[in-house]
Amino acid sequence: MFVVDFGYCLVLNGDMDKYYVYLYKNNKGSDLISEFARKATRSQKSKIARQIQYLKMYGLTKNNPSLKKLAGLQVWEMRSLGNDNLRIFCTPHRDGIMMLHITIKKSQKTSPKDISIITKRLKDLIQD
Repeated sequence: MFVVDFGYCLVLNGDMDKYYVYLYKNNKGSDLISEFARKATRSQKSKIARQIQYLKMYGLTKNNPSLKKLAGLQVWEMRSLGNDNLRIFCTPHRDGIMMLHITIKKSQKTSPKDISIITKRLKDLIQD
């Protein structure tokens, strides 16, 4: 089981979950998803926790209500609409799902900078 502490709420991976969710760590071992979440507002933390719950329950299936596959990559985007427009980018990994990147998206299209980050992290995963 892992625990992610967002400052006011906890997200757990446990035996009752259908899918296991991994958080991307860079080559220095820093957990970049949790770092983003710790700096987020209370509303954003709540949205992140809810999206992780959806991943744990539905995985990368059509049953996940906020999921869209990115063209040309084995990456899915989870969208959380509202004032924050959070985007979480995930990929299948081992026996579960790896959260690669999280951002606040300001336009319809995913920015080239975000695509570059996602692609680099995906390559890092494949090399491991």
